[in-house]
Amino acid sequence: MLTTEVTLADIDFNNREYELFSSEPGSNLEQSISSVGLLNPVKLIKNTKNYIVLTGWKRLNVLKKLNYPSVASLIYKEDELSPLQLFTYIYIDNKDRFTELEKAELLSKLINSDTLTEEKIKSEFLPILGLNPSLNNLNKYRSVALLEKELKEACFNELVTFEQLHLLSEIDDPKFRTGFYNHFIKNNRFNNNETRDLLKDVQAICIRSSLSIDNLAKQILKEKQDKNIIRKLVKVLCYPRLTETEQKYNDIVKELNLGTSSRLVNHPYFELNDLELRIKFNNQNDLISELESLKKSIDEGKIEKLLKLIKEGI
Repeated sequence: MLTTEVTLADIDFNNREYELFSSEPGSNLEQSISSVGLLNPVKLIKNTKNYIVLTGWKRLNVLKKLNYPSVASLIYKEDELSPLQLFTYIYIDNKDRFTELEKAELLSKLINSDTLTEEKIKSEFLPILGLNPSLNNLNKYRSVALLEKELKEACFNELVTFEQLHLLSEIDDPKFRTGFYNHFIKNNRFNNNETRDLLKDVQAICIRSSLSIDNLAKQILKEKQDKNIIRKLVKVLCYPRLTETEQKYNDIVKELNLGTSSRLVNHPYFELNDLELRIKFNNQNDLISELESLKKSIDEGKIEKLLKLIKEGI
């Protein structure tokens, strides 16, 4: 296909049908076009009145800013390409810098076009995006695309991960979603697993105590609070008896006469009535020393005290 120069005035910049989450160009792109011009033509669709942008929004925005009169373009006739081909071209043109969020936006636009069945999108388009062709994946990316703009912008600006967005997308209440992000995630670098656990506990507290996410945040959050303190405060509220038992457990463990190479390991929620003892040694004398320390703790009744606590404390 030949490249054609198209006047910018003939392009319909109000038609955003094929624009993804953000078309704002970075400074590097502007500098590149200023220095060497446009090397990669944009793709346009010609209808009866003007041209619609298929790919190249960022490049076009730079050209407008730099007052270029026209742009090198590859032109497609209206209805020349199938919806699957259209959205495939968008991805192929941008895949080197495509984020997971933009994949979600692209999938959502294809689904909303109502021209392909979910089965066809799943089996034919997900592999193009490098995704496993499963219904779970389709639903995951679609649910993220439906989130509030504030949350998606946070992901685009790397303030929240795509997986954290997916966790939030599983919450039905939009006020809770945005509230959880603003109060807990926005100013704290929780990893995905920490976010999952914190989200579950905060939900449980709000439901059990009939609290809004904003009121809960007022109770426990202070300015510049460490994320580990936040997790601890939430855990105390969500599991008050478990927290009390853990404190008693830790106090007793400190009293034990175990050697420095021995460690007692309990199950996270004391769900089993046993303990695991780990001893690290590299010679026989170290082992003897550790066993003697353990026997002393047994003789003093502290091991029995621990076992009683985990059996009856919760």
